[in-house]
Amino acid sequence: MLHDTPPVRLSGCPSTRLPRMDILILGAGLAGLAAAERLTAAGHPVKLLEARERVGGRVLTARDPRVSYPIELSAEWLDPTGLARHLLDARKSVVREAQGPRWRRDNDGLVQLKALYDKELMRRLKRIEGRDRPLARALQQCCAEARWDQAKVELLNYVQGFHAADPANVSLRWFLEAEANQSAEASGYRAIEGADSIVEALKGSLGAGAELQLRTVVREVRWKPGRVRVFAESAGLLQRFEAQRALVTLPLAILQAAPHDPSRVRFVPSLRAKQRALAHLATGDVYKVILVFDRPFWKQLAALEDMLMLQRPDQAFPTWWSMQPVEAPLLVGWVAGPAARRVAPARGEALLGLALDSLAQALAIARTGVEQHLTGWHFHDWSADPFARGAYSNVLSGGSRAWQSLARPLENTLYFAGEATCANGFNATMEGAIASGRRAAREILGE
Repeated sequence: MLHDTPPVRLSGCPSTRLPRMDILILGAGLAGLAAAERLTAAGHPVKLLEARERVGGRVLTARDPRVSYPIELSAEWLDPTGLARHLLDARKSVVREAQGPRWRRDNDGLVQLKALYDKELMRRLKRIEGRDRPLARALQQCCAEARWDQAKVELLNYVQGFHAADPANVSLRWFLEAEANQSAEASGYRAIEGADSIVEALKGSLGAGAELQLRTVVREVRWKPGRVRVFAESAGLLQRFEAQRALVTLPLAILQAAPHDPSRVRFVPSLRAKQRALAHLATGDVYKVILVFDRPFWKQLAALEDMLMLQRPDQAFPTWWSMQPVEAPLLVGWVAGPAARRVAPARGEALLGLALDSLAQALAIARTGVEQHLTGWHFHDWSADPFARGAYSNVLSGGSRAWQSLARPLENTLYFAGEATCANGFNATMEGAIASGRRAAREILGE
């Protein structure tokens, strides 16, 4: 039996009790907003508790007065027909396809990439039968011959770069499912006015029954069937919120946080039913640097006039892309997955230095040739962000249905949404986060 005991007081934080609400939503990212939209449309009052001073979660768009193009510090790419696109279309926001050649530079010069990976290699992976296994092991089993070596390197680089996953433990089944439904080739569109337009579309569609409280950090969730008490720190106070049900949209890494981790949210009783699912999911690291220049000087370099993407795999930031189809003096540097560990210790000017060195090598020019055009740079450390603790999720070997277990409601009282709970390989996407929120809303409504 769950005893109604008072929470541990935060040092120096008086406690207040706020009115009882029907539904609490923990987190006002895409999933939380999407759920609130549906619930309020059905006439249910909701209260959203958001730790940040803004809504949107891991969608973060900045504005730089030196350029007219939005600076995407996180999610950027869209499915041309997905839920995010539908929201943008309803606002009459411009969505355009990013087109242009993809190049890889190695010691032999530039090579134009016609595909993200070898299609025959993928077909061989699909023919593997039996139990799930790590992707790297599957590649050794299906394609051990030397003629596959380069194709395997390219695929493994892609898995790290796009899925932010470790090939040594990522699920083969999940990877194949994700590629069938939401590969990088299927996500080549941009919101020209900024990805935060998606956030604003959801926020603007909330019904009158939605109440949003920012700068409210959830510390503890006490629950039993039909009753939830949430204790959260806000403006120096430890506040208590009560509801019949709660929707948890906290990022995966927060749910996985160790007992003494300051980012941890304590559940009483614990989420024991979710532990196996949580053990089969991982949060990938991403370092994304946006460099701002006085002009797109790379257009003067041979073969790079219309480039969309440029890779130099041996560099700290192995992948760069332009703002195609918009001509803007910005280049984005990207490293993800295990390769991000090389960048993780760098901060401030050291991080910028790695980016400049990497770009200079990719362009095959001196670093001074890059620096002379630099006017600014942008970066947000999602791995160190206490309300994210990483970029987005992937699935470990043996856990291809872990999302399903994580998403399953507990006692018709606790519900779960967020990109890590999304089906069919759509986790790690804005579309997946929105879909998960709407799915959870249907569960709460009994639809």
